[in-house]
Amino acid sequence: MKHKGNKWIAILVALFAIFTSVVISFGYFIANVTINGAIYDVTGTVDYTEADITVTHFTPNVSIVNGYPMTIQDAEKVLTPYSFTITNNLTTKAVRVQILLETKSSSNTIPDRLIDAKIEEKHGALTNTNRFASVTPTQTGYQSAYKLWEGTINPGSKMFNLLLWIDETGDNSGGANDVQNKSWQGKVVIKASALDELASDPSGANAPKLVENLIPVVYNYNTKKWQMTTAAYGNWYDYGEMKWANAVTVKQSKRGTYSVGDAIEMEDILGMWVWIPRYEYKYTNLGTSYAGGTQSQPGAISINFISGTSTTETTGYIVHPAFRNASSGYTNNAGTFTAYQIGGWDSELTGFWMGKFETSSAASASGTSSAVLNDPIVKPNVVARRHQKVAHQYQTVQNVATYHGISTMDSHMSKNSEWGAAVYLSQSIYGKWGNTDYSGANKEVYMNNSSNYITGRSMGMPSGASGYSTSAEGSYEYDVALNGTGASTTGNIYGIYDMAGGSWEYQMGWLSTASSNFGYRNNSGTDENYAGFSSAPSNHRYYEEYTTTTAATACGGSVCYGQALSETAGWYGDYTYMVSTTYPWFLRGARSDYSSYVGGGPFGFFNNSGFSCGNYGVRAVLV
Repeated sequence: MKHKGNKWIAILVALFAIFTSVVISFGYFIANVTINGAIYDVTGTVDYTEADITVTHFTPNVSIVNGYPMTIQDAEKVLTPYSFTITNNLTTKAVRVQILLETKSSSNTIPDRLIDAKIEEKHGALTNTNRFASVTPTQTGYQSAYKLWEGTINPGSKMFNLLLWIDETGDNSGGANDVQNKSWQGKVVIKASALDELASDPSGANAPKLVENLIPVVYNYNTKKWQMTTAAYGNWYDYGEMKWANAVTVKQSKRGTYSVGDAIEMEDILGMWVWIPRYEYKYTNLGTSYAGGTQSQPGAISINFISGTSTTETTGYIVHPAFRNASSGYTNNAGTFTAYQIGGWDSELTGFWMGKFETSSAASASGTSSAVLNDPIVKPNVVARRHQKVAHQYQTVQNVATYHGISTMDSHMSKNSEWGAAVYLSQSIYGKWGNTDYSGANKEVYMNNSSNYITGRSMGMPSGASGYSTSAEGSYEYDVALNGTGASTTGNIYGIYDMAGGSWEYQMGWLSTASSNFGYRNNSGTDENYAGFSSAPSNHRYYEEYTTTTAATACGGSVCYGQALSETAGWYGDYTYMVSTTYPWFLRGARSDYSSYVGGGPFGFFNNSGFSCGNYGVRAVLV
């Protein structure tokens, strides 16, 4: 894309000043902190050739009394963000935007290395160049400048929440002289220029598929609520920044009542969904090559997003089978496969929506009913639905489309191929592996340690970590920075949760040699209908069949490409128990207490008979 001209228009948005008076008490500093100033409206519009940009504010002044050096978790709890919205009023062109923070320095100034910032999903010390690039100041009298955010805003509005605080090391890094009787002052500047066209995600990710009653949303860190947003790259999603597209479905009485910018109350939400775009992945360095890493710290799975429904593959890569039309079989770089041999759908997909959380029930909080549910929901902080045999889970999830008002979509129980597509994306530069807030083994999705099976909870550590324990409510909720969001596939609030811990999740995949009848368990030669099916589903796109009990040959003698079985077996030490004639159904993700076996995690797999159990849940997928 080309910029319209070489100039940027600079819009002064805000002036921040932090003044500290420090008293030493009990080994740490107590500071009176005041942030003064002036997020203000730019009246009318600011014209730059063909670009119209409007900046509006929500919280013009913030004061922090008895402030102190703090962690990001404390900052998010006690501070109110500076919230402002940038609106692109054009109808056919995108706007490229930079948000800069410019600072003054002197002998009486708190050093920038002790000032932390958070905007969008990026946070850290101002001087951390991995977070905020150093740039040339635009304002007279300012010595330093940092690029807080750069991106594209398509027609519509994008809201920003900016937090600034004194880093937790301010009480010991350089001693009290770093902050005592000193001040800090910064200025936020917005620079923008018009592009010649609308923008798409530079990562190459396909735009999410929306239908009536599926509402695009972003998280507002100021109000702690999800709000409707413009359905466009930049405003809604940015896979290069690990901001996966999220959407919600709501109660019937609320459908059609929201406009862009409106908050959507959690009590009105029925389902929360995350878009997994079509991609190809490098399949030649997995297994015990660990994508260039080690078993305890695997490397990044190499992924390229695929435009539209193209089947063209890069050498050494294959389009992930979850997105492929497998109804008649096909050939890819890995070989030739018969119909549904390695999973797939009955058409080529640009992507699919995965339930953000495990499935629950709107009417019952106990999670113990074994019956088919007509009111399935997908949301945080509720008890996951368990105690269902596989056939009842399958029927329950099929009811999602009708109950959520999205009958033009297909709702179905997740399969290993879809689970694997989400997990591989998480273990890439576009997922938690690429999130620089985490390192080493912490790049694996954290465990949900709620023994009450509450969705979206987190222990703040992965399986097998020292100090892991379960608790009834879980240690952190899904929106707590790092410790809570570390349980998502992105490491931030925009990922998928409950893929480690919580409850085991049955997948719609079974060992076909276990019985002549679909899904039956074979015990000493006797068929027993633990799973509850009387016959196979009418369409093979809804289930995956396995022909051996060896992961490397389970898909008709082939590797089960993309399913996070033999390709990633044992990664991070996750549990690996293949299906058997006695236990022919797959389970994924582990339950909350499986860290004691050092086996819980998204790469883990287990087996059972298909019967109902108090720690076996299910996940929904939309196509």
